[in-house]
Amino acid sequence: WPHPQLGEISPARFIPLAEDVGLISRLGQIAMDTALADIKALNRRCQTDIGVSLNKSYREFFGAIEDDERWLQNLAKAQGNTQVIIEITESMLMEDDSVYSYLAQLRQSGIKIAIDDFGTGYSSLSYLRRFPVDWLKIDRSFVSDIVLNEEDLSLVESIIAMAHKLKLKVVAEGVETEQQWLLLKQLGCDMAQGFYFARPMPIDKLEAYMQGHAQPGGPQIEPAL
Repeated sequence: WPHPQLGEISPARFIPLAEDVGLISRLGQIAMDTALADIKALNRRCQTDIGVSLNKSYREFFGAIEDDERWLQNLAKAQGNTQVIIEITESMLMEDDSVYSYLAQLRQSGIKIAIDDFGTGYSSLSYLRRFPVDWLKIDRSFVSDIVLNEEDLSLVESIIAMAHKLKLKVVAEGVETEQQWLLLKQLGCDMAQGFYFARPMPIDKLEAYMQGHAQPGGPQIEPAL
């Protein structure tokens, strides 16, 4: 949040406050509408076909379940032909049975599901088999030391192999060096995000960045809006 007096404010600071005062659903709707509108316009101008990942907080996610029909209608209207990925945490999978039916509804609408910060929530593998999930996002705490730490390297390698066995794709979070990215590619990681590729940026700078970095065979980039 680029605040005029306080500067750049991290979501880690303002999202808990938005949850506490009951503004998270409205804030999430504005963020979703803005991101999808920006990406649609960007795809038209650049003749690209990139999608959008939407990270939903705990309260926002379960608020959407309670009001799923209206939220799904709003999402379908905003989505159009843009590929949307909804990111949730491992702990949300274990909350209650309503999660399964809700995720199934999202999948039927053409929306993909990603498990964010994977490896930190201690979820059972049975949940990955049971729930309609498409992506696993390996938490940055396991990625940061894979070049020097053999235990982290083995863990990341195991997660990638397990995910592929379950026909899931893998995103590595927090990639900050070329060594990390090259090693992840060797392990078969499907996608990566992190400061090695770019810092979070507004849509106008993202367009310029894409035009300067769209190289065949290069790393797949998940833009941060």
